[in-house]
Order: sequence, then C-alpha cells, then structure tokens
Amino acid sequence: MKFEAAELTLNLEAPVGAVTVQILDPDGKPLRGFTRKDCQPISGDSFTAPVRWKKSLSNLQGKSVRLEFFLKDARLYSFELRK
Repeated sequence: MKFEAAELTLNLEAPVGAVTVQILDPDGKPLRGFTRKDCQPISGDSFTAPVRWKKSLSNLQGKSVRLEFFLKDARLYSFELRK
C-alpha cells in the first residue's frame, strides 16, 4: 500500500500478551527503524492503541510499504491509518 498516514492505531485485546508491528518494503524486507524490535509492544485492551517505533512515520510518506503484525497471546481486530 502507499503510505499516507501520520499514525497507525490498533483495535486489540491483549490483557496478558502483546502486539508488535513491523513495516516492510514492497519486497518484504523490514525497513530500518521500523522493525519488530524497533516497535514498542502494545498490551491491554484498546480500540485505538497507537503504534510507536524508533523512527517517525513521516519518513514513510508516499512510499509503498507492507505491514506485518506479531501477536503473542493477543487478538487483533483491526488497524487504522490516520492522517
């Protein structure tokens, strides 16, 4: 997808687990600063939990990317790209 957002939020349920996200290039390679290890794990229950990495999402504006979600004892219901 072409990335045109200022924030990524998740609707999730992870009271004892966590969700992390990494952003990939079109070939499936993780982008530096947006890997799974660069992502702050998200836990708890939320409709709009913000996802945070070491780098700002503004670095990705207009680029084609893929998202990859990692769940540990969690449920992911949806995600939203907010401008």
